[in-house]
Amino acid sequence: MLSAIESYIRSRQSASLKDISIHFSIHPEALEPMLGILSRKGRIRILPAACSSGSCAGCASACADRAAMIFYEYCEDDERE
Repeated sequence: MLSAIESYIRSRQSASLKDISIHFSIHPEALEPMLGILSRKGRIRILPAACSSGSCAGCASACADRAAMIFYEYCEDDERE
């Protein structure tokens, strides 16, 4: 499953947690640990989210659809630590 998720993100260069969730029919909270593994391995990285709510009090609590605000980007081999 990890390699399928990595391939999905690689084919798009980046993808939101919501898009990944929809593609694999997996709840976002169930995906986050798998994405964390890929991130720790240096395969992907989380992109900073721009706050669209205007509150800047933390998008996780302010935005209705947190999964649409979290993006992951594929790391090319030469970008890995």
